[in-house]
Amino acid sequence: MNRTIKVKGMARAKFPPDSITVALTLEAADRDYQKTLDIAAEKLVKLQKAAAAAGFEKKELKTSSFNVTDEYEYVQTGTNGNKREFVGYKCRHGLRLEFGMDMERLGKTLAALSECEADSEFHITFGVKDIDSLKNQLLAQAVRDAAEKAEILAKAAGVKLKEMTAISCGDINDNIVSPTTFNQPVAAALRSVPLDMTAEDVDADVEVCVEWEIE
Repeated sequence: MNRTIKVKGMARAKFPPDSITVALTLEAADRDYQKTLDIAAEKLVKLQKAAAAAGFEKKELKTSSFNVTDEYEYVQTGTNGNKREFVGYKCRHGLRLEFGMDMERLGKTLAALSECEADSEFHITFGVKDIDSLKNQLLAQAVRDAAEKAEILAKAAGVKLKEMTAISCGDINDNIVSPTTFNQPVAAALRSVPLDMTAEDVDADVEVCVEWEIE
């Protein structure tokens, strides 16, 4: 039976954010299905104009989700009874704008969105554009960490490492963003002042498990 040693390697690093994402939500509601879609379309046109005023091309305002749901409410039918009654349709259209780390551009974007008659909800996050590169760096660091630990353990135990027999890693979160966020009331309040601030670094980590034969 082969003897083995298993070691967990870890890597954690901070990266300055280099991208800004503005996530937006448009809502439309009406008892008539087609009217609901028409209202949603009208709001989208207004939002596209606001984005254009902030310097974005039409293709840069991208849809992330689009849902239309039936809406119901419970109404009283007697002293102790109620029934579920259809009240109409609701459309929720999720969109996003992404651009490089430019606080001046963010300020212009907030100003345009806050003045837009589409009444969209929005929030802002700061992240890293090339997430795959960040993950690769962390994975390489974690494997090196595992190898260093394995060497230390093998030396302390008086054994030698042979071939690597297995390697695996845990889940890596794709939603790697800065702790700095804007909610809508704060964003609206800041729309007319310079955004002279620096977002906190993105904090990311990864863990791998590596196994070696020993002699």
